[in-house]
Amino acid sequence: MVSNRKTAPLSKVIKQLIDDGEQFFVNSLLKPVVHIPDDPYQQYWEVTHERFLAHVSSVYHALTNEYLKTAERDMLIELLKEECYKGGRRLTGVASATTARS
Repeated sequence: MVSNRKTAPLSKVIKQLIDDGEQFFVNSLLKPVVHIPDDPYQQYWEVTHERFLAHVSSVYHALTNEYLKTAERDMLIELLKEECYKGGRRLTGVASATTARS
């Protein structure tokens, strides 16, 4: 069983992401996706995409003044996926373009 001491910083990261307006859900392909409203490049990212993981690592560092270790990163990915599943299913612009060709 994972101790609360280990998951507390990870929970703070998720709370901060939600407080920042990020939304977690699955797309029409059932992939866990996050919507980052202020991202200048694109707004929808798969939870496992390197761009989103870099963003999460920077949020973690800002909150804890430490760097995200591999084991914590893996656990955080799983927690973020669960947030996506809780968020329900939505159609994104990226998913709709893929779905339209199918």
